[in-house]
Amino acid sequence: MQRDADASRSPAARSRRRLGLVLLVVVLAVKAVVLAPHVGGALTALRTPDPRWLLLAVVAELLSMLAFARVQRRVLASGAPGCPCGGWPRSP
Repeated sequence: MQRDADASRSPAARSRRRLGLVLLVVVLAVKAVVLAPHVGGALTALRTPDPRWLLLAVVAELLSMLAFARVQRRVLASGAPGCPCGGWPRSP
């Protein structure tokens, strides 16, 4: 299907598309070379995490999940007044 669309395009449109792809590859290659030292430092930090930061991240994630559950409970309660939101809906 893509080949049919490419065949119907003009040669100028195809060359612009190829030029765009080449530019994209060049930009990504330059970014990879420039950011390589920073990625190495990040990987080193991931290999030896500080337990305090790890504990802080777990607590923050737990609080985030609790806040999401609270918002979901309010949304469900406002949309279905007869629905028991204290637990899972029970099947008859």
